[in-house]
Amino acid sequence: MFRHVVLLLLLSLSFGKIFGQKVDSTSLDSTKRYIQIIYAKKAKYGKGKDSAAQKLIGEVKLKHNEVILTCDSAYFYQRTNSIKAFSNVRLNQADTLFLTGNRINYSGETKIAEVIGNVKLEDPTTYLECKHLYFYREQNKGSYYTGGRLFSKGSPDTLSSTQATYYSEDKIAIFRKNVVLKNPEYVMETDTMKYSTEIKQSYFYGPTTITSDSNTIYCNAGWYNTETNKSSFYNRAIISSPEQKLEGDSLYYDRNTGLGKAFGNIVITDTINNFMVTGERAFSYNEGDSSIIPSRPLLYHFMGKDTLLVSSDTVYTKQVNDSNKQVFAFHNVLFHKSDVQGKCDTIIFDERFQRLDMIDSPILWSDKNQITGDKISLFVKEEVIDRLFIPKNAFIGEQVDGEIFNQIKGKNLTAFFKDGDIYKVEIRGNGESIYHALEEGVDSLGKAINILAGVNQAICSDMDIRMQDSEITEINFITSPKSTLHPPTKILDEKLVLKNFTWHGEVRPESKKVVKARGNRVIKFNDPIVSPQIPLIIPQEKAQEETEENKKGEQ
Repeated sequence: MFRHVVLLLLLSLSFGKIFGQKVDSTSLDSTKRYIQIIYAKKAKYGKGKDSAAQKLIGEVKLKHNEVILTCDSAYFYQRTNSIKAFSNVRLNQADTLFLTGNRINYSGETKIAEVIGNVKLEDPTTYLECKHLYFYREQNKGSYYTGGRLFSKGSPDTLSSTQATYYSEDKIAIFRKNVVLKNPEYVMETDTMKYSTEIKQSYFYGPTTITSDSNTIYCNAGWYNTETNKSSFYNRAIISSPEQKLEGDSLYYDRNTGLGKAFGNIVITDTINNFMVTGERAFSYNEGDSSIIPSRPLLYHFMGKDTLLVSSDTVYTKQVNDSNKQVFAFHNVLFHKSDVQGKCDTIIFDERFQRLDMIDSPILWSDKNQITGDKISLFVKEEVIDRLFIPKNAFIGEQVDGEIFNQIKGKNLTAFFKDGDIYKVEIRGNGESIYHALEEGVDSLGKAINILAGVNQAICSDMDIRMQDSEITEINFITSPKSTLHPPTKILDEKLVLKNFTWHGEVRPESKKVVKARGNRVIKFNDPIVSPQIPLIIPQEKAQEETEENKKGEQ
């Protein structure tokens, strides 16, 4: 003990002239404070390149402003007011920030500490680890350029990158190059990220991928709060799972509730059930179990080499079991497929039964035939239409020529398809028909034409109709038929039609272009399409200074 007291007295005498001398204000800033030696077991002058330094050995303790630095040994350079500290180095800044490492080079003039080897930085919200760190006391920030990791206290998040700058006062970290955020529920990878250790929120800039067990998210900019699991993604974002993919100009996602919102040029793709929906906004619930597209939707159902294209005011999808969905298109429905076209208020496609129901004033066209009823159900088999069923007020019409139509009606109707065409129709209950008989003939120029021979008007409870190339070739009256054959003159004069028959050819969507045109109409809605820009803000930092540090890191 006596020896330590003597040593401290000698150090005080040795350094007394330096610390007690008057400072020339022309050469040094009089507001700067010098590094103070608090304690060391031994002290001696260095050798060689360190001959101008005092070598301090054993339980070394130094102070500069509110910083306390301890280590096993150090070189103290009085002239430059700097230190080289070695082994078990620990820097304590006002008991709020702690910095440890194998070595520290510290300048009292610039207040910059270079920490080398097993570097650890800790403050109330953060742990940081790396091999080499520059700590700038004036800005209260630390930067590494050769790889490191950051841990946010109270959070399972771990962030790693090639380069980073951590602003302790603002609780903000800026990561660059090979940035990875690991959370027990997902992994986020990007090139540039800003992370708040206080609110546990990350902001990413450039291509970003977030991978979890349930889905993968891709975007070019956005933010993610790892504490609330709420996020927003911009510049064309995609959320994909094995069953579904949702993409849009901007997306909002709440991982806790499974709620997703998409705005601007949205596309929802069901990879299992061969559906795709496009529109201007969409809402997805329960991690994609159900979705609603309330504006400008176009629904694509891929059926083998053909596609059923549907436009409506709203599309809604609902998961009914692990592999099947129900798809609803509401209001002002118009659709086109190569072999059938339709118009109604609502359609429902149930994948469990491979059935498409047309509801509320449905009209279906198949080649030359128009089919109507209270409800029309289409049954799909091996991705092609196999049959259709109308339970009530069934009506089928075939345009013969101009205003002349073959007509069949009944209580219910079943039609069977082959190679995209109707080949058989069964009418059951209250059957009625008007059939125009044609004969081959020639006109005045000798050209072959069909000549109307007469019209057969029949009433029969049940009928079977055979068709070929979408034309009626045979009608079989099954139960107590009553029929009348009218001459051509009567038909031309009265144009016989069954009650409630109307031809709707003018509203038939003749091509997919017609359906797309309706789907692309402008619809106004209250919710704005939000695509905010997120500036990469570096707290209390000049761009020039940050650029210089980046250059240092590249060297």
